[in-house]
Order: sequence, then C-alpha cells, then structure tokens
Amino acid sequence: MTLPATRTRLTAALCALALAAGALAVLTPSPPASAEPGAAVVAEDFSAGTLPAGWRAVDGAWKVENGRLYGTSTSSAASNKITFGRHLNDFRFEATVRFESVASATRWTALGLDVPADGATPWWIATMRSGTTAANGLEFAERTTANTWNVTNTGSAPYAAGTGRDVRVAVEVHGSQARWFVDGREALRTSSLRRSADGGQALLVNGATVSFDDVTVTELAPNGYLRPDGSPLTVIAHRGASAAAPENTLVAQEVARRASADWIENDVQPSRDGVPFVLHDTTVDRTTDGVGRIRDLTAAQLKALDAGSWFAPQYAGEKLPTLAEQLADLRTRGGNLLLEIKGAHTRDEVARIVEVIRAERMTSRVFIQSFEVDALRHTRDLAPELPLGLLRGSLDADPVALARQLGLTAYNPSGAALAARPDVVRQLHDAGVAVLVWTIDSPHQWQSLEQADVDGIITNRPAELAGWNAAYLQRPPATPSVAIASPADGAILDRAQAPDPHRDRDQRRHRHAHPRRAAVRRRPPAGPHHPAGWPAHPAGRRRRTGRPGVGDQHLHRDGHPGRPRVRDPDLRRRTGHAHRPEHPAGQRSVRRAGRPRRPAGRQADPGRAGGGRRRRRAHPRPALTRSVGGGRADRRPAAPRVLSVAAPTVPGPVPGRVVGVSSRRSARAAAAVPCRDRGCPRPSPRRPRR
Repeated sequence: MTLPATRTRLTAALCALALAAGALAVLTPSPPASAEPGAAVVAEDFSAGTLPAGWRAVDGAWKVENGRLYGTSTSSAASNKITFGRHLNDFRFEATVRFESVASATRWTALGLDVPADGATPWWIATMRSGTTAANGLEFAERTTANTWNVTNTGSAPYAAGTGRDVRVAVEVHGSQARWFVDGREALRTSSLRRSADGGQALLVNGATVSFDDVTVTELAPNGYLRPDGSPLTVIAHRGASAAAPENTLVAQEVARRASADWIENDVQPSRDGVPFVLHDTTVDRTTDGVGRIRDLTAAQLKALDAGSWFAPQYAGEKLPTLAEQLADLRTRGGNLLLEIKGAHTRDEVARIVEVIRAERMTSRVFIQSFEVDALRHTRDLAPELPLGLLRGSLDADPVALARQLGLTAYNPSGAALAARPDVVRQLHDAGVAVLVWTIDSPHQWQSLEQADVDGIITNRPAELAGWNAAYLQRPPATPSVAIASPADGAILDRAQAPDPHRDRDQRRHRHAHPRRAAVRRRPPAGPHHPAGWPAHPAGRRRRTGRPGVGDQHLHRDGHPGRPRVRDPDLRRRTGHAHRPEHPAGQRSVRRAGRPRRPAGRQADPGRAGGGRRRRRAHPRPALTRSVGGGRADRRPAAPRVLSVAAPTVPGPVPGRVVGVSSRRSARAAAAVPCRDRGCPRPSPRRPRR
C-alpha cells in the first residue's frame, strides 16, 4: 500500500538511520549456511559447449565459450538476462563471475532471485558493480511493473571486482530475507524481498561483458530460529524503531526496515467491534490525542486519532494501524513480524487475529508471542503452523518442561531475568528452543548476551544493534596467551641470553674461546715479575695487552699474536692525559703510586689481560646472580625463561620482561625497551674491526 503521509515524515533521523544501514554492508565473517545443503537444483559448469537445457536467453547475446557462459550488454539502458531454475522459497545461489569488459565502473551484473521465466516484471535481483567499492557497489533491488527501480539495500565491498578477475559470489534466500556473500564473506543483507508464486533464477548483465562459471542453486531447509555459531544476533525492532519514531506505527516500521531489522515486534489488541489494532497500552491516552480504553472504542474512533504528535511535531497525523494494514505493508515492502498478543484474549479474539494473518498470506512471516499461556494455547490449536514464543519477566522453575508442554519455538525472558540464570540458554538450546531477550538497548548488555549465546535481542535501537553486530563480527581473532612457567618472578632475562637450548649449549662449549663474552687466558708480557712472559717485542717496548699501543700484540681467541695496532703517540697529550714514559723492552711498566693491589682471592676480571687496565667491553656480559648471604659472587648466568602458550587471549606486555624470544637479535631488541625505562646499564657500542 502507498503511504503518502508516512513518506513526507521521514525525518533527518530516519535518513541517518537509512544511511547507517547502508554503511553496515561491510564484509564480515560468515557462518555456514543455516541448514545443511540439500540436493543441487542447478549445477552447471558449461563444459558441454552449448547453452544448458532449460536455460532461456530472454534478451541480449548469450553464448558458451571455453567452458564459460558469456553475456553481453552494449548499453547501460539494456539489462540483458537469461532465466533458468524453478521457484524456491529457501535456497542458495552461487556463481563464479568475471567482468571481461565494462562501459564504466558503474555497470553491473546480477543474480536473479525471483524472476519469471519470460523475464516479465516485477523481478528481484542481487546486483554487483565492477566498481564494488562504491557506496552502491552491492544492491538488492526490484524492477517494478512500471519499469522503474526500487533499490531497498545498498552497500560496498573493501575491494573492487574490477575486470579480468574471478569473484565467487552467492546469495542465500529464506523467504523475504536474503544475504549477499562476496568471496565467502557476508557483505549485505535484506528482509525486504517480495516473493512471487513462480519466479525462478536468472543471470543479468548491464553495460558490460561478463563471464560465468560453476553456477549452483541449492535448496535449503527453512530458516531456523537458533543462531548458528559465529552468526550475528537476530535484530528485533521493539514496537518498530521506537527510539526514532512513534511506536507501533507504520513509520516506525519503515524506519526499522531501513535499519536492517530482521524482525519487527508489535502488539495487537481488539477494538470494541473486534478489529485487531496495533497498540501497546490498554488505553490510547499516552500515544494518541484521545482518551479511553481501546476495547471501549470502535475502529472508526481509533482511526480518527493522531498517533504521531506526542512523539514529534513532524509525525502529526500519523494513524493507528490495524493489524491488516501492518501485514499488508510488510508483505509489499518487506519484513517479518514478531506479534505479541497483548493481554488476555478469548478464543474468538485469537481466531480473528489468525484469520487476518491468513488473509494477508503472511503465515510464513509471522511469529506469535505472549505473556498469556491461554493465548498461546488458542493459537496452537487454531494455527499450528505459526511459531510460538512465551514472554517472561522472571524465569519459570523449569523453562524446558514448560516449553515442551506449550510447543514453544522460543522462550523470551527479560534481560534481568536471564542474568540471574544464564545457564538456561544452554538448556533451552539443547531442547531446540530459541532464546529472544527483551528489551536491551545497551552495547555492554548486547556483548554479554552474545557471549551467553542468546539467539536474538528485542531493542528500541535496531540500527545501532545492526551496526554493533557488524563491528563485533569484525573484531580481531583471539590470539594465544603467554604465561611464564620458569624461573620465578624476579629473575631477569638479559639480552645476552635467550631461551634457545642449542645456542646455550654452544656458548658453554666455547665460553673460554669467545673474545667478547668470557675471559681469554693470555700470557702476561715478559718482565721481571713474569719471567715466563712472551718474548720481548722487536721494537724494544711493550704496553699492557689490554691497552694496545704502538707495537702491541693483539691476541686472537686461539692464543696467537695478531697484527699490530697503531695509535697516535700524541693522543694523550691532545686529550689532556699525562703521557707515561716508555719502558725498556721486556719490562713491565711501574705501578702508579698509591694504586692498591688487587686483594688476594679476588677473581680476575674477565675484561683484563695480564693484570692491566679494564678493557671497554663491546658486548654485555650474561646476566649474573649474586648469593644472598654475601661473599663471593655466584657468576652463573640466570636460567633462561621457559614459556608456556595457551589460547585464546594475550594479556598486555609485562614491564621489564621479555617473552617469546626466539633469536639472539630479537632478544637484544626486546630487552632494550625496559632498560630505557628502568635505568638499566646500556652496553657500549660494538667497536668496528680494523
């Protein structure tokens, strides 16, 4: 039906919600199909070289070549199509698509979801442009009987299909609901498909040459109400989008539809003359300009009331809809109804509701719920095909037993009631009963309920919940957690160490031969105190091995003298240091006055050679631990840390610790960061070899 008043009252908030709904069409990880795939109705790889039997080229040029089906449209005004298949209510349509050439990036190809065999309007398609990153790169659209477009949903993909590239696309359809998949990931969804009684499948091209391969149509089981693992929460708009429009009106229903709500929840009560009206309260006082109980007012009196002014001036003149009007709007414009039978109803009153649902041919798209057990029993007796849900403000002692007794499809508690016993969700799921929670508007609670595995949420903010769904599904995957198993807290992992047993073994093997990490046993220079020293240098003078000078002998780790190093003899004078006199060949320099000798029993410094000055280290020592009671230092290196890894989360880095080190270079790089903050000693830069 047409809604002239409604269309003029779509406010800026409504437009923003519609835009937000389009923006939700980002690629999100998709769960498997909601049911195990059945037999393939169509499975074609075009290997025969001709058009398959039953495929009808309605218009345009279509041919099979090189194992692919080619369709060509030379004009953007021509949407050429080829039809095939049969009418299905629940199915998955897949194809490998490649744009061979396009007139422009706005040109498109489409999977026909409900197209008559002769191509007559109206028909529904899922469209993909070669410029898939555009705001309307993906669409669900209807070609109307007036040969105009009714685009219900638009979205974009993070990359363009372009030309010359195979893209695997699929659309999963369940009645009026459909989901677009691009390369295996969900990109867009709708609940606005209007289905015919005999429409089949089709392929379409517009302003492009497109090739197709591996076209498959698989019939699916009817869509269930239990949420598959990894799929988003079912979005149920409470009284329509009641946070953005007057509740229980057609405009609120339109806002919810544009916000990508999966279901629209409304309330129904009879007028004095028995006409079912959509209204929550037992009186009209709060949401209209009238007064009185709904059961005391006739249908004519109720239709004369203004149901929009109380919410905002721009909704002035909005009317209370009858149940028949609401169902007609859902049938023609798309959507599913979660209908609450409000308050106590007689069997005849429930029968009138069922009669209206059947008259509008909406039994497959209506879900009945109520607080009243008798109303549910009447519905089950009168219309066993309608799914039933029991509303509860507090949990029953045994929800599973009650669900079995009433034949429930869903058990719908309040958020507060479920928080007291979250284990009920698993028990109901084991019994095949869905859990739909009301009325939750907080993202924090959405997350808690998602983690509790509920199936759907009734909310006043459907656009926000749909957006939260998309964002939550794109969260980074969980990463392993890391726990330090050994040694105990307080030990320090030095950059010279790493948890590499093979390298540690090599270090122990070559510790005394390593020139930079361990002491190198050198023979002292010849002199009166060391008669067994090296022979005197031919130049007749020698300095300490640790401070190379002119003619100094540099010892390699294998113990043999290396090539001499030369230093400017005037260096000390230019730098302000006193230049010590040279000594005769073969003699040790005289110890400076006042300099104490090294105490007896003190270990030799690995950095010294022959008792000379301390050499400047070019590499840090291994981490050392000292005995608690004093005395000599225990100079054994600290044990490397042993890491244990467990999924699924990683805590933040622990200050001053290094975890996950797998190489010497990464150990040094990782250990350098906490040293800057904690004032740890920094190693001297490595001297270049000359």
